[in-house]
Amino acid sequence: MLVWLSENITWIKDIFWVVFTSIATIVSIKTYIRAKSTILQPLRTEVIKRQTDLLVELLSFLLDRQKDFYFKIDYFGLVNTNVFLTMRDYGYLLNENKIYDEIDKNVVGFIILKNEGQLDNVELPQSINIEREKEDNLNKEQQEKGKKKLLLAREGKVDLERLYLTNKYNETIQKIQEFQCNPFMPSLIQSELSKLLNEISYNLTVILPPEIEKFIIQLSKTQCSPNAPVKVDPIAVYNYFQRKSIHHKDTIQNIIKIIREYLMVDKKWK
Repeated sequence: MLVWLSENITWIKDIFWVVFTSIATIVSIKTYIRAKSTILQPLRTEVIKRQTDLLVELLSFLLDRQKDFYFKIDYFGLVNTNVFLTMRDYGYLLNENKIYDEIDKNVVGFIILKNEGQLDNVELPQSINIEREKEDNLNKEQQEKGKKKLLLAREGKVDLERLYLTNKYNETIQKIQEFQCNPFMPSLIQSELSKLLNEISYNLTVILPPEIEKFIIQLSKTQCSPNAPVKVDPIAVYNYFQRKSIHHKDTIQNIIKIIREYLMVDKKWK
């Protein structure tokens, strides 16, 4: 045995050295990884905390039991506002002029609709009120413009140039954009929020304008004189719009599902 060891001592030492070096290397690597993890742990913990708070806030925003998300966007208010303001542009009077006072309080800006489909958002300065009727008559200039537009409407030619935006709509959109642009928001959810904003934009710029234009054409053919006060209910326009518009249910449910997966809400803990 001693003879065998003496004859083979060299390669036995080499084997032990290789094994020792390998073990030392593995231990060093694991120690480095653990040390790196320990150093980054506070940062990781802070990111997770901020993401959790952000996602909980977004989840609460989407699951608000007091308001269905479709109504939170204020589509009904947008339809009302734009129907009445478009009627005014075509020279029509309303039985109740107080409606324009309410519109003044709620409108914060408008979207300019371009032929090529692009959009410009314009904020309405507080110092500039929407022009409205003080008595029962429009001023002469406005009346003349309304007459010209009315003649075109009776020929089936109505071109909506802008859509006015309500304060409620603006608050909801700003909130969604804040969530989307937050640096702690996971990219997958940012993508879904972008999809939601595109759906809302599609409803306002593709679905709503034709409904208002059709309403004005129909009104111009049934109402003999624009100077005679009229009483209209935009609910019909809203109903047509609602049937054709995207209701966002699938997108909202998908966002909620992703958030619950991130937060591991439904995970069964052992």
